[in-house]
Amino acid sequence: MRSKARVILSRALVAAATLMILCLLVGLAFWMKMSIPELGQDTHSSSIRPPVSRTEKETRKPHNPEVGLASWYSLNGKTASGEPMHPNDMTAAHRSLPLGTHVWVQNLESGRSVDVRINDRGPFAKNRVIDLSKSAAERLGITESGTATVILRTTD
Repeated sequence: MRSKARVILSRALVAAATLMILCLLVGLAFWMKMSIPELGQDTHSSSIRPPVSRTEKETRKPHNPEVGLASWYSLNGKTASGEPMHPNDMTAAHRSLPLGTHVWVQNLESGRSVDVRINDRGPFAKNRVIDLSKSAAERLGITESGTATVILRTTD
């Protein structure tokens, strides 16, 4: 009888240890998913970041000029910064520049330029470097074509 009790007890211990290891693995997998964003994750719907503080602006590294394709968009709703999207504002979306950064954008085809403030994340098309508000796109002369090759530099 004691031998049978030992077997039952050892099986219970093995089951408890297995359950404990499984819980640890699930917790580790959850923690890793929360702390390391996956490639291609939709950052547009992530939590809203507060405006850039003065000290963050002062310690920001200079941004090298970027050349690429610009497009424009006009959506209803909120931007990644939490403010409403206004097509008449001189704003833009960029993948990596801090929200609140001011950027000088020049259309390389027409020579027109505009200053915009980054308040959103995007563009989500792989071959584009910046999404401009409708008003900024009009000033650059790209509303008809939809896209243009631009150079952009941070101004602050």
